[in-house]
Amino acid sequence: MTEETAKAMSDEAVIYLVFEPGFSTREFITDVSGRGVGLDVVKANLDQVKGNLSFSSELGTGTELVLRLPLSMAIFTGLMVECSHNIYVLPQHYVAEVLRISPKDIIEEMGREVIRLRDESIPLASLANFLDLEHQAKLAKRLTVLVLSFREQTMGLLIDRIHGLQEVV
Repeated sequence: MTEETAKAMSDEAVIYLVFEPGFSTREFITDVSGRGVGLDVVKANLDQVKGNLSFSSELGTGTELVLRLPLSMAIFTGLMVECSHNIYVLPQHYVAEVLRISPKDIIEEMGREVIRLRDESIPLASLANFLDLEHQAKLAKRLTVLVLSFREQTMGLLIDRIHGLQEVV
C-alpha cells in the first residue's frame, strides 16, 4: 500500500486492515508473530458459519472486538444432572458414558481417587467438590459417574443423579 492510499483511508477502513491476510504490525518475523496470520483466520471462520465481527479502537482507551454467532451455534444438547440439590447442564458431546458404581469401586492410585474402566485408570472427581458444595453421595450404595472426554483426556465426574437431555441456548 502506498503512503498516499493509506492517508486517504477512513479510520474505519484502517481498523479493518487487521482482517486482511498477511497483515502484520511487526517489522520482523518470529516463531509466534509477524507472519500475518491472525484475525484474517478468525474472520474466515466466522464467515463460514455466517457470523460476523465488529471492531472498534480508540487511541489511549482500548480496543473492542465483538464476535456474533448465529443462534444455531449457541444451541447444544446438554445432559441435566443434579448435585447437592442443584441442577447443572453439561454439554452432551463431552459425556462418553454413564456408570453406576459401588463406593468400593473407587480406589486410590498415586494419591488420587480413580475408577478402573476396561483395564484403564480413570481419575475421579466430584462435581460437589469442584463447586465447593456439601455432598453425601459416597454414603449411597450406588454412585453415578459421568465419564467425560475432552481433548483426548478422560475423567470420571461423580454426580447425584441424571435428569435427562435438554436442548440448551
